[in-house]
Amino acid sequence: MKNKQILIAGGSGLVGTYLSQLLSEAGHSVRWLSRSVGGKPYPTFKWDIDRQSIDEAAFKDIQVIINLAGAGIADKKWTSARKKMLIESRTKSSALLDKYIQKLGIRPQIYISAGGIGYYGDRGSNWMDESALPGNGFLSQCCVQWEEAVHQVSGDFPKAILRIGVVLSSKGGALEKMLLPLRFHTNTYFGNGKQYMSWIHIEDLGRIFQFFIESPTSGIFNAVADHPLENKTFVQEVAKGLGKNPILLPAPEIALRLAMGEMADVVLESTRADNKKIKNLGFEFKYQNVSDAVSNLFVK
Repeated sequence: MKNKQILIAGGSGLVGTYLSQLLSEAGHSVRWLSRSVGGKPYPTFKWDIDRQSIDEAAFKDIQVIINLAGAGIADKKWTSARKKMLIESRTKSSALLDKYIQKLGIRPQIYISAGGIGYYGDRGSNWMDESALPGNGFLSQCCVQWEEAVHQVSGDFPKAILRIGVVLSSKGGALEKMLLPLRFHTNTYFGNGKQYMSWIHIEDLGRIFQFFIESPTSGIFNAVADHPLENKTFVQEVAKGLGKNPILLPAPEIALRLAMGEMADVVLESTRADNKKIKNLGFEFKYQNVSDAVSNLFVK
């Protein structure tokens, strides 16, 4: 595959850091957009989402634009101000990139945006493919506005949105928090434990981005592994992957609501996402079982 010039917004996060390394090792030239430019591992250009400005040099000879920007959904409680920030950090970043795509007459080979399976909301055991209507609640509202902002990006070139599930990584994210109780030989499931979790190994997620860079395609795609699991089964499989057999304890919904407020939706909503659309393009997942994925990440 020919070397490509790739611009990543939000490159310093969990997914962006992994993806940048993966693409660099594949021979691509990666550059970042960031609020600060010093001390970064890749050529970095300043952008300011609030002021809607970008250093135009970032776009020189660019062939691929990837937007991963967005404040962490579960980093802080969902106050009204926080909700506004969560939405605007996503919608304004898309609007800003669109502004410069139009201003500079840029026509990348593909524009890829992160999205989230939170789009579907709490849907029980029903399988959700990309044609499903959005759910209710803040997560769905956030994802809908996020995607609408991507649809507003101008230009006659492929645009792909990846609705990403729970990313399994040894470098942080949701899995890191789930592993904390194992230090005390316990493990915790949330609520009644029957809510489905759609997940993906970070290596497969990185490979999906590579796949779209190699074969630019427009559309919305669920970026999740084949087998979503109920939360209780999921945490059991995590322990199995680590070779552990902890005591399994519930975190009751009422306690989660008291501690987290509305943000408890992140761990209590059930989304069973289907990945057939992306597999029909020819993408093959490497990790299909949670225990195998966790073992790969942590057992050397």
